[in-house]
Amino acid sequence: MTRDTDDGRRTVLKIAGATAGAIAGLAGFGQVSGDEHDESESDEGAGSDPNGAGIEPGAGLVTVDGGETVAGTVERIEAAIEDGPPQLVATIDHAENAESVGEELRETTLLLFGAPEIGTPVMQENQTAGIDLPQKLLVWCDEDGDVRITYNDPVELLVGRHGVSESEAIEAMSEALAGFAAAGAGE
Repeated sequence: MTRDTDDGRRTVLKIAGATAGAIAGLAGFGQVSGDEHDESESDEGAGSDPNGAGIEPGAGLVTVDGGETVAGTVERIEAAIEDGPPQLVATIDHAENAESVGEELRETTLLLFGAPEIGTPVMQENQTAGIDLPQKLLVWCDEDGDVRITYNDPVELLVGRHGVSESEAIEAMSEALAGFAAAGAGE
């Protein structure tokens, strides 16, 4: 994929994110006051349940230490994905999108990637798994300035949520996510 294509995809995602953010703001979705957010934030800053929907903080999430910077960690993950069978679908800079609507957010970048030869059999077993595919890695900076990498545990997400069988595809996804996270951390 050429750099021009990557830049074009990121521009489209930035515009889409800004538009969605503006619409959500107008509709009152996702608006949490600073006091409410502070009370509901978990110790690790991920997986909190600001809406009180009964979701256990961190349920099904794996969080590991990242590299020195978010940008460097993202770059290493993108390089590792390009070396493997998955394809990078999109890289979304949530902090940049927040800035585009006048909001602040610590560095937070989402990478989406997938391999149809692995994901398709999972969706053939239960098509609703498509809501959680392609796979994702979130690279973010916590309140202490440390870089973290978070991803969904495929067993809990796909087997637990969608009832698909534990299979070679699920095992391959688990191994790929752990490998890309390790690459991002510089291991």
